[in-house]
Amino acid sequence: MNLFEGLEKFGLKTEGTENLFEEEKRTSASTEQGEAKEEIPSEESFLLEKSVRCTVCDKVFKTKMIKNGRVKRLEPDFDLRPRFMYIDTLKYDVASCPNCGYTAMNRYFEHLSSIQIKLIKEKICANFKPTGEEPAVYDYDTAINRYKLALFNTLVKKGKASEKAYTCLKISWLYRGKLEGMDEKDASLEQERRECLEQQEAFCIRIHEGRLFVLDELMPSCTVLRPGEEAFRIISLPAGENPADFCRRAGALAQTQTALYDEKTEGCDDLIYFSCLPWLPVLSLTNERHVDPDDCIPRVG
Repeated sequence: MNLFEGLEKFGLKTEGTENLFEEEKRTSASTEQGEAKEEIPSEESFLLEKSVRCTVCDKVFKTKMIKNGRVKRLEPDFDLRPRFMYIDTLKYDVASCPNCGYTAMNRYFEHLSSIQIKLIKEKICANFKPTGEEPAVYDYDTAINRYKLALFNTLVKKGKASEKAYTCLKISWLYRGKLEGMDEKDASLEQERRECLEQQEAFCIRIHEGRLFVLDELMPSCTVLRPGEEAFRIISLPAGENPADFCRRAGALAQTQTALYDEKTEGCDDLIYFSCLPWLPVLSLTNERHVDPDDCIPRVG
């Protein structure tokens, strides 16, 4: 039966109109074929080289940076690990001087006191051996080693616990990225996969009253500034498996929570602090948390 039967009296020809959606399917198929032919850009096309002056040795070197206008953001992971199409930008967030060995994440690289410079010169620069020319793009092993070097520099310069924790968080994310890129069917990579999982689990280790323990999961704790208010609130809630669902639940909690923070979470070790503003050493007349050498909660700004 033709749906358009009877329109002949208006002088219209309805032959060949039995399938209403034939044209749409044809168009969709041609679009899919066009998408299949889309060329995937190389990782190198997202990078640029920036000249940086080393804070320690005062020499200029080039470091790889992300072209922010080129990358397309995707849905983050359950713990808010950022994701971008075609490239893992986390691999390029560390600057490492090839002359003296001073290494730090980009946000911390320029901020050193004279005492910290002295410590790095004595304990790192004096023994540093350059590894040679850098590759055009970093694989995960190269990126992880650069972060480890940054973490070691942070220990040497007696950096803040928040910087150490943030570096550890990103190392954990890189191990996850490396694990995702491995072929599960390749038996030769089984040992390497196991090592990646162990490194991720190490990030869940905490220190409490001088003893080590391992957490099953971590809970995001976020700062929120509601319209018309001057003081921000802190909301803490389980991440869950779905980032979109987490955002909905966080938005609802931000509107209903009346206290500055949930007292039940005060002193908990299973948190990751996220802030829309960079974490500062001093937020008011007191530090945002008591000075505690065992405080290893990551602070992400």
